[in-house]
Amino acid sequence: MRWIPLQSVTSPAPTARASVALAAVALVVVVLGGVTGCNAPAETRAPTTPFEHPSPTPYEPENPPAAAATLTPPQVGALLPELMGMATEFDPDALLAIYNDLFADADANCPEVTTQGNSSVWYGACTTAGGTVFKGSLRLEYVVDEMEEGGIVNGFVISTEGSPLSITATDGRTLQGSFFLSSRVSDYGDSVVYSMVYNGEVKADVTTAAGNRWLMGSARGSLIRYAAQETDGRYYAFGGSFAATAGPLADAGVTAVDFSDFALIDYGCVGAMGAIDLRDQQGGWHVADFAPLEDATSLQLCDSCGELSFLQEQLGDFCGDKSVFENLIKWESTPW
Repeated sequence: MRWIPLQSVTSPAPTARASVALAAVALVVVVLGGVTGCNAPAETRAPTTPFEHPSPTPYEPENPPAAAATLTPPQVGALLPELMGMATEFDPDALLAIYNDLFADADANCPEVTTQGNSSVWYGACTTAGGTVFKGSLRLEYVVDEMEEGGIVNGFVISTEGSPLSITATDGRTLQGSFFLSSRVSDYGDSVVYSMVYNGEVKADVTTAAGNRWLMGSARGSLIRYAAQETDGRYYAFGGSFAATAGPLADAGVTAVDFSDFALIDYGCVGAMGAIDLRDQQGGWHVADFAPLEDATSLQLCDSCGELSFLQEQLGDFCGDKSVFENLIKWESTPW
């Protein structure tokens, strides 16, 4: 994980409630206030700090990394809408709804469910009287809790418990895969925190997936999203490493994406911090760095620009469509 250099940036520490929730999703985000300068020159951005990337299977290429970059700054700028689209296309409530819709076909003994409180578990293989086939295992727990600070947490955890799941209905509806998903909303009255952690691969039938690449099996891996709405601003953070086997990313030769403490912030103006790292077909990592300015006395992030590097060699600056960032962080009711 990259720790973003903030030594020269004066900003308050995260609130206690945000720190607790953020630790729960294994992602560190610094909440920053007092955003002022909005026209910082890209050439003064902090240099990229190298770090060890994960190697999620089955995306590991057989060939060693190429000695030369395969992506250019203009390409990366043009890919920003697709990168953010992939990171936000996954809908935790949609996956839960698909499972619940198929589970409505269950009968009294298929599958055999063990229930304790808000949690239910089943495992094995069976066929209902109506012909729906259940195989594998699944745990579903609904979370309702009151925080010590007075906040209320609502959410759910759904997991195949490490084994492959397969549910097939007679009308063609299917859900297959192996995954873990946790989704929570913490309402503290003066602020609302949304968190989601997903890891795995799922595939639903074409009609149910409705074109969603995460539900079609053409996107897989881990994804963390964390968003907060407070009285003085908002932020929307991303983590995880995933691959897409179809679409503009694959067409550009990008085999995997790694969000390195990447966050959008809106505390007076909208900008980005952290990095998005892209792996090419030869296994080389291109780092799209949105780090704060190294000589800043206040945070200057109000753009959609960054610097691209490959093997610690600076390739140049890029800029994307800023409206992509603005549309994501200026959600109307909920961020997802």
